[in-house]
Amino acid sequence: MSERICPQCGKPVAEEFSFCPYCAAPLKEKKPDPPAPDRFSTQEILDGLSDLPADPEPVTPPPELPPEAKVDDWEMIDLRPRRPGRGPDVSGLYPGKEEPASQKDRPSWLLRILIFLVTLLLVAVCALGVLLVVNPFGWGPDTLEDLTGLLRPTASPAATLQPTQDPQAEATATPTPGPTPTPTPELPLSQEELQTIITEYYRSYLECINAQDMSYLVHSSAANKVRASTYALGEANMGTLYDTETFVVEPDWDSLNLYSDGAVIMLNLTFTFSGTPRQGGGTPTVTTNRVTYRVIQGSGEDGWVVDMTGFVGEEDYANHGYAFSPDAV
Repeated sequence: MSERICPQCGKPVAEEFSFCPYCAAPLKEKKPDPPAPDRFSTQEILDGLSDLPADPEPVTPPPELPPEAKVDDWEMIDLRPRRPGRGPDVSGLYPGKEEPASQKDRPSWLLRILIFLVTLLLVAVCALGVLLVVNPFGWGPDTLEDLTGLLRPTASPAATLQPTQDPQAEATATPTPGPTPTPTPELPLSQEELQTIITEYYRSYLECINAQDMSYLVHSSAANKVRASTYALGEANMGTLYDTETFVVEPDWDSLNLYSDGAVIMLNLTFTFSGTPRQGGGTPTVTTNRVTYRVIQGSGEDGWVVDMTGFVGEEDYANHGYAFSPDAV
């Protein structure tokens, strides 16, 4: 007779008992052993598989996806925390989906506009203050005292009158003094005669240069003829032919003065004339000479003649100065 052990008290109990006679614990029925499974060899399994019917249609692999469809979304998205605002542009991941319209933050834009207007107003006020203090164009008051005077109430005309002033009296206009004219020295000859003497002398001097002959020189002292011949026949004046008829003469009458008890006259003049190259074929050039002239009383029938000439600079000419002193030798 077979026995089994009680799981409660551990005593052996006959197998036909359903309860333990010692502790009355229920005893589980012993299940029969399952039948042994059929054992097949490997060859039998392969033979069975070969007997299966063939698939009527071949399996087609799925189509190849385009490159843009293989993008890994997880690799394109930055998962780091960001500040509130618009995120990264992922419109390329969804080409068929329209991007939602951006919504502007109206309070922040209004605040920016308000700050811009306040800043512009402050800059305008500062610029106005600088202009009032510096006053480069003379628009407003020159000093701060004048500015405060403009803000004070203006007194009535009656209160500003002097006690001894008659309100009915008319103001007398003070005449403005005009410029003092430069006195003209008492010349022994007129200005027209003096200008004619110098103009004819300069025309004859240019004719001597053109002809390379000093016999054409007029209204010149003996000493001046030697100086004029040295200069006129020099190499500097051999390459140009001057127009002796059409030239402009402008006397500087403010430089007119008498010296040596009226025996010496000093005067500046400007001559503008044109000249052409002596070889021909060149372009005429205009020349302007500012010259100081010393005119003296000649001997015999010569009358007043040119005694010395010299080129004067623009600055000295503008200040009515001479190229040399009246008593130069």
